[in-house]
Amino acid sequence: MSSRVLVVDDDDVGRATMADILRLEGYQVDEAGGGREALARLARDAYDVVLLDLKMPGVDGVAVLQGAAEVAPETQVVVFTAHGSMESAIQAVRHGAYDYLLKPASAADVVACIARAAARRQARSRERRLVQSSEAALAELRGADGDGREALLSLPGVTGVEDRGACSYLVEHAPGSDPREAIFRLAVARGWVLITMTATQASLEDVFVRLTTREEPPAAMEV
Repeated sequence: MSSRVLVVDDDDVGRATMADILRLEGYQVDEAGGGREALARLARDAYDVVLLDLKMPGVDGVAVLQGAAEVAPETQVVVFTAHGSMESAIQAVRHGAYDYLLKPASAADVVACIARAAARRQARSRERRLVQSSEAALAELRGADGDGREALLSLPGVTGVEDRGACSYLVEHAPGSDPREAIFRLAVARGWVLITMTATQASLEDVFVRLTTREEPPAAMEV
Protein backbone atom coordinates (compact mmCIF):
# COMPACT_ATOMS: atom_id res chain seq x y z
CA MET A 1 0.00 0.00 0.00
CA SER A 2 1.41 3.40 -1.01
CA SER A 3 2.14 6.04 1.61
CA ARG A 4 -0.33 8.85 2.13
CA VAL A 5 0.95 12.42 1.91
CA LEU A 6 -0.65 15.74 2.78
CA VAL A 7 0.72 18.79 0.93
CA VAL A 8 0.06 22.05 2.80
CA ASP A 9 0.72 25.37 1.08
CA ASP A 10 -1.30 28.57 0.57
CA ASP A 11 0.27 28.94 -2.89
CA ASP A 12 -2.23 27.12 -5.12
CA VAL A 13 0.17 26.66 -8.04
CA GLY A 14 3.09 25.49 -5.90
CA ARG A 15 0.87 23.13 -3.91
CA ALA A 16 -0.67 21.58 -7.02
CA THR A 17 2.78 21.13 -8.59
CA MET A 18 4.17 19.30 -5.54
CA ALA A 19 1.02 17.16 -5.28
CA ASP A 20 1.24 16.15 -8.96
CA ILE A 21 4.93 15.24 -8.64
CA LEU A 22 4.20 12.97 -5.68
CA ARG A 23 1.17 11.37 -7.36
CA LEU A 24 3.37 10.47 -10.32
CA GLU A 25 5.63 8.67 -7.84
CA GLY A 26 2.71 6.56 -6.65
CA TYR A 27 1.81 8.38 -3.43
CA GLN A 28 -1.76 9.00 -2.30
CA VAL A 29 -1.85 12.78 -2.02
CA ASP A 30 -4.29 15.22 -0.45
CA GLU A 31 -3.97 19.00 -0.43
CA ALA A 32 -4.66 21.71 2.13
CA GLY A 33 -4.61 25.39 1.26
CA GLY A 34 -3.86 26.60 4.79
CA GLY A 35 -2.99 25.64 8.33
CA ARG A 36 -6.55 25.39 9.60
CA GLU A 37 -7.57 22.98 6.85
CA ALA A 38 -4.38 20.97 7.43
CA LEU A 39 -5.12 20.53 11.14
CA ALA A 40 -8.68 19.46 10.35
CA ARG A 41 -7.42 16.84 7.91
CA LEU A 42 -4.79 15.56 10.35
CA ALA A 43 -7.41 15.16 13.04
CA ARG A 44 -9.72 13.28 10.68
CA ASP A 45 -7.41 11.21 8.47
CA ALA A 46 -4.15 9.27 8.91
CA TYR A 47 -1.14 10.50 6.93
CA ASP A 48 2.35 9.08 6.71
CA VAL A 49 4.02 12.34 5.68
CA VAL A 50 3.11 16.03 5.59
CA LEU A 51 4.91 18.40 3.22
CA LEU A 52 4.37 21.70 5.00
CA ASP A 53 5.00 25.30 3.96
CA LEU A 54 6.09 27.31 6.99
CA LYS A 55 5.04 30.78 5.87
CA MET A 56 1.26 30.91 5.60
CA PRO A 57 -1.26 33.55 6.71
CA GLY A 58 -3.38 32.82 9.76
CA VAL A 59 -2.46 29.40 11.14
CA ASP A 60 1.17 29.10 10.01
CA GLY A 61 3.38 26.07 9.56
CA VAL A 62 4.76 26.13 13.10
CA ALA A 63 1.22 25.95 14.50
CA VAL A 64 0.44 23.04 12.18
CA LEU A 65 3.63 21.30 13.29
CA GLN A 66 2.68 21.68 16.93
CA GLY A 67 -0.87 20.47 16.27
CA ALA A 68 0.40 17.47 14.31
CA ALA A 69 2.58 16.46 17.26
CA GLU A 70 -0.59 16.21 19.36
CA VAL A 71 -3.10 14.59 16.99
CA ALA A 72 -0.76 12.59 14.71
CA PRO A 73 2.54 12.02 16.55
CA GLU A 74 3.74 9.28 14.17
CA THR A 75 3.21 11.39 11.05
CA GLN A 76 6.51 12.66 9.66
CA VAL A 77 6.56 16.37 8.77
CA VAL A 78 8.85 17.85 6.12
CA VAL A 79 8.87 21.65 6.17
CA PHE A 80 9.18 23.58 2.93
CA THR A 81 10.46 27.14 3.11
CA ALA A 82 12.32 29.88 1.25
CA HIS A 83 16.05 30.56 1.65
CA GLY A 84 15.34 33.60 3.81
CA SER A 85 13.52 31.43 6.37
CA MET A 86 16.44 29.12 7.11
CA GLU A 87 16.40 29.97 10.81
CA SER A 88 12.70 29.17 11.10
CA ALA A 89 13.26 25.87 9.28
CA ILE A 90 15.88 24.88 11.85
CA GLN A 91 13.50 25.86 14.64
CA ALA A 92 10.82 23.68 13.03
CA VAL A 93 13.16 20.68 13.08
CA ARG A 94 13.83 21.36 16.73
CA HIS A 95 10.06 21.26 17.27
CA GLY A 96 9.78 17.80 15.75
CA ALA A 97 9.89 18.19 11.95
CA TYR A 98 11.65 15.27 10.29
CA ASP A 99 13.50 17.40 7.72
CA TYR A 100 13.30 20.61 5.72
CA LEU A 101 13.57 21.62 2.07
CA LEU A 102 14.52 25.04 0.79
CA LYS A 103 12.57 26.64 -2.04
CA PRO A 104 13.03 26.21 -4.89
CA ALA A 105 13.78 22.48 -4.49
CA SER A 106 14.08 20.11 -7.42
CA ALA A 107 11.50 17.41 -7.96
CA ALA A 108 14.19 14.80 -7.28
CA ASP A 109 15.04 16.37 -3.92
CA VAL A 110 11.37 16.50 -2.90
CA VAL A 111 10.74 12.89 -3.90
CA ALA A 112 13.88 11.65 -2.12
CA CYS A 113 13.03 13.50 1.08
CA ILE A 114 9.43 12.26 1.10
CA ALA A 115 10.64 8.70 0.51
CA ARG A 116 12.98 8.91 3.52
CA ALA A 117 10.20 10.34 5.68
CA ALA A 118 7.76 7.63 4.58
CA ALA A 119 10.33 4.93 5.34
CA ARG A 120 10.83 6.35 8.82
CA ARG A 121 7.07 6.42 9.37
CA GLN A 122 6.80 2.76 8.38
CA ALA A 123 9.68 1.84 10.68
CA ARG A 124 8.01 3.65 13.60
CA SER A 125 4.76 1.80 12.88
CA ARG A 126 6.55 -1.56 12.88
CA GLU A 127 8.20 -0.72 16.20
CA ARG A 128 4.84 0.26 17.70
CA ARG A 129 3.19 -2.95 16.50
CA LEU A 130 6.06 -5.00 17.91
CA VAL A 131 5.72 -3.31 21.31
CA GLN A 132 1.95 -3.81 21.30
CA SER A 133 2.37 -7.46 20.32
CA SER A 134 4.88 -8.04 23.11
CA GLU A 135 2.65 -6.33 25.66
CA ALA A 136 -0.35 -8.37 24.52
CA ALA A 137 1.64 -11.59 24.76
CA LEU A 138 2.79 -10.72 28.26
CA ALA A 139 -0.74 -9.78 29.28
CA GLU A 140 -2.01 -13.10 27.92
CA LEU A 141 0.63 -15.00 29.80
CA ARG A 142 -0.11 -13.19 33.04
CA GLY A 143 -3.89 -12.96 32.57
CA ALA A 144 -6.54 -14.67 34.61
CA ASP A 145 -6.59 -17.62 32.23
CA GLY A 146 -2.84 -17.83 31.83
CA ASP A 147 -1.05 -16.73 34.98
CA GLY A 148 2.34 -18.39 34.67
CA ARG A 149 3.13 -18.47 38.37
CA GLU A 150 -0.24 -19.86 39.47
CA ALA A 151 -0.23 -22.45 36.69
CA LEU A 152 3.25 -23.68 37.61
CA LEU A 153 2.40 -23.70 41.31
CA SER A 154 -0.52 -26.04 40.63
CA LEU A 155 1.72 -28.80 39.25
CA PRO A 156 2.29 -31.95 41.36
CA GLY A 157 5.46 -31.83 43.42
CA VAL A 158 5.99 -28.08 42.99
CA THR A 159 6.48 -26.43 46.38
CA GLY A 160 7.15 -22.86 45.34
CA VAL A 161 7.43 -20.54 42.33
CA GLU A 162 9.43 -17.31 42.32
CA ASP A 163 8.49 -14.83 39.62
CA ARG A 164 11.76 -13.41 38.22
CA GLY A 165 10.02 -11.05 35.77
CA ALA A 166 9.89 -11.11 31.95
CA CYS A 167 7.98 -14.43 32.08
CA SER A 168 10.83 -16.13 33.95
CA TYR A 169 10.25 -18.33 37.01
CA LEU A 170 12.32 -20.27 39.51
CA VAL A 171 10.43 -23.45 40.37
CA GLU A 172 11.10 -25.24 43.67
CA HIS A 173 9.96 -28.83 44.04
CA ALA A 174 10.00 -31.68 46.50
CA PRO A 175 13.15 -33.83 46.81
CA GLY A 176 13.09 -36.78 44.46
CA SER A 177 10.54 -35.22 42.09
CA ASP A 178 11.25 -33.78 38.66
CA PRO A 179 8.56 -31.37 37.38
CA ARG A 180 10.13 -30.73 33.98
CA GLU A 181 7.89 -33.16 32.11
CA ALA A 182 4.80 -31.64 33.75
CA ILE A 183 6.03 -28.14 32.93
CA PHE A 184 6.51 -29.12 29.31
CA ARG A 185 2.99 -30.60 29.12
CA LEU A 186 1.54 -27.49 30.77
CA ALA A 187 3.26 -25.28 28.21
CA VAL A 188 1.84 -27.32 25.34
CA ALA A 189 -1.65 -27.20 26.84
CA ARG A 190 -1.53 -23.44 27.38
CA GLY A 191 -0.01 -22.64 23.99
CA TRP A 192 3.18 -21.30 25.56
CA VAL A 193 6.66 -21.83 24.19
CA LEU A 194 9.46 -22.94 26.49
CA ILE A 195 12.51 -20.82 25.69
CA THR A 196 14.62 -22.42 28.41
CA MET A 197 14.02 -24.91 31.19
CA THR A 198 17.20 -25.57 33.08
CA ALA A 199 17.82 -27.41 36.34
CA THR A 200 20.28 -25.43 38.46
CA GLN A 201 23.70 -26.96 38.96
CA ALA A 202 23.49 -26.55 42.74
CA SER A 203 20.38 -28.60 43.25
CA LEU A 204 17.81 -30.39 41.16
CA GLU A 205 15.23 -28.95 43.52
CA ASP A 206 15.35 -25.70 41.52
CA VAL A 207 14.28 -25.46 37.90
CA PHE A 208 14.60 -22.19 35.99
CA VAL A 209 11.77 -21.74 33.49
CA ARG A 210 11.27 -19.04 30.89
CA LEU A 211 7.98 -18.95 29.02
CA THR A 212 6.65 -16.89 26.14
CA THR A 213 3.61 -16.86 23.88
CA ARG A 214 5.68 -15.95 20.82
CA GLU A 215 5.69 -18.41 17.96
CA GLU A 216 9.24 -19.68 18.01
CA PRO A 217 10.51 -23.24 18.43
CA PRO A 218 11.17 -24.38 22.01
CA ALA A 219 14.73 -24.91 23.10
CA ALA A 220 15.75 -28.36 24.30
CA MET A 221 15.47 -28.98 28.02
CA GLU A 222 18.85 -28.86 29.68
CA VAL A 223 20.18 -30.21 32.96
